[in-house]
Amino acid sequence: MNARAIKSGEVVEAILAIEAMRPQPRFVLHLGAGDNALVSALRRRRCDGLGVDPASEEADVRGPIGTNQGERVPVGDGVADCVVMLGATTAGLDHAWAEIRRVARPGAHYLLSFGRVPTSAWCAARLTGATVSRRHPFVWGTIHA
Repeated sequence: MNARAIKSGEVVEAILAIEAMRPQPRFVLHLGAGDNALVSALRRRRCDGLGVDPASEEADVRGPIGTNQGERVPVGDGVADCVVMLGATTAGLDHAWAEIRRVARPGAHYLLSFGRVPTSAWCAARLTGATVSRRHPFVWGTIHA
């Protein structure tokens, strides 16, 4: 689960980032969805999505998000055009990255936010070709097959 509450500003920034992605994602999977605000807002913008959270009744699916070793996200392989995890921790992402890659289609986008921006070395070792925002704690890129 997310180590901290997702701030509404992060949801707005995530929506803007997703709308700027090319090609435009048609299905977004939000891991650690909390109150499902991001997926709800995307649906109003005619983008389908699914929110998964282990503890929230408001998420579309109540289940693991892969941040603990051995957890499997309860969705099929290659379903998402974009995988989002807001409020991630670098420790949780180390476990979740394999699941993020599994549920994403080849060429899918990912959008991650952290309580603080991870170091460039951490990103380079794990997230090939990632872009790190200097303004917000976001990291994004494309998942390659």
